[in-house]
Amino acid sequence: KVAEKRRAQRLEVMKGDIRKTQLPNDVKLLRDLVSQGLLIGTPPQDYDDSYCIRYAQSHGGYVVTNDMYRDHVSAIKDRQTRETQRNWTKSHLISYTFVGDEFLPNPNFNFEQNNS
Repeated sequence: KVAEKRRAQRLEVMKGDIRKTQLPNDVKLLRDLVSQGLLIGTPPQDYDDSYCIRYAQSHGGYVVTNDMYRDHVSAIKDRQTRETQRNWTKSHLISYTFVGDEFLPNPNFNFEQNNS
């Protein structure tokens, strides 16, 4: 409770800098997802792209995102590592959209083709 109050106070201080779209609509749902282990937060000062990519790679997973991670890939100094990362992102990122309230992942994404 104390942490929530502090967080609320920080939000009040920063309110002018936060757009309404940056605030979650359903905080209870987010907390439930975290408690179920379905949603994992990253420290606000860290680069979240690295967490998403590393987690998916180490667990044989995919990332559902509309971020192409170009900045992450271009920041890699070693050319071979950069090309390997670029190929991985092309085959493991699944774009999505919403049709009304319905979540629609990219229907052209092919797990079998991208898993080879």
